[in-house]
Amino acid sequence: IAALNGDFYDTSNGVPLGMMIINGKLVTSGNGRHAVGIKADGSVIGGQVNIGLVFNNGSTNSTINHLNKDRKTNTSNVYMYTDDFGASTQTTVPGTEVVLNITSGNHLTIGGTITAQVEEVRTNATNTSIPYGRVVLGVHNDNAQKLAGLTVGTTITISATDNTTLGWGSVIQSIGIGNIIAEDGVITSVAISNKDVHPRSFLGFKDDGTYMLFQVDGRQPGYSNGMDYQQIYDYLVTERGASNVYELDGGGSSTISARLPGSANASVLNNPSDGRERSNANAILFLAKTGPDPSGTV
Repeated sequence: IAALNGDFYDTSNGVPLGMMIINGKLVTSGNGRHAVGIKADGSVIGGQVNIGLVFNNGSTNSTINHLNKDRKTNTSNVYMYTDDFGASTQTTVPGTEVVLNITSGNHLTIGGTITAQVEEVRTNATNTSIPYGRVVLGVHNDNAQKLAGLTVGTTITISATDNTTLGWGSVIQSIGIGNIIAEDGVITSVAISNKDVHPRSFLGFKDDGTYMLFQVDGRQPGYSNGMDYQQIYDYLVTERGASNVYELDGGGSSTISARLPGSANASVLNNPSDGRERSNANAILFLAKTGPDPSGTV
């Protein structure tokens, strides 16, 4: 029915910077960043993410720092990869990469646990394959000792715990965001201080449960320059009654599309500042649960 571009992302590889949850499955981590989450009853939470990821070998908990992020040149952190990341870890800097077969749990959820058994330990490795039903734990050669206890046949559990009071464990869909512009109808300090004008995308939510998708074009003199945060607040909160407003990726990423009445497919409704639709890391999609009904109302 409608779609709006999503999270900010690493432009070198397209990996979203924030947390992403799809149908309850934790797809990417995003500690220290903000996210917005939707629960099964349609209610919404937003705020900072702090999810504790650990693996346990039966006696000791060890930290996993990142889920489905690019290890690049990081020398200290432990990374976990699932097949949601791609066909391989895409690493280019050698490290230890341990392949594990998931034996129970299927996929990781916040508040949940999976069990996995070590199938292969690859040393001085790059770009390890991630077959379906497997996960890979990886770390740079400089800290290979962090995975030294994982040998072929070792069984571990991997768990994710919400270390906030927001209730991320009850969220079924979540996407990373940038700045929070309004909370409970009050403008935030960053929205007051930042006067930059850009193309922008936002999610707004009213107290009655209404969702608001907002997109404004920019960087196109004579057509649209964009908006600053104060202008966004004035429109979405003061004029339209939103209580909470969250920033999505803007600039050339800012894109909104919809399937208009009489159309078989969705189409882009705005004029992206790149002059074309940009490939983004993720997006927010609203899907119809039933087919078209000519007698229905919109």
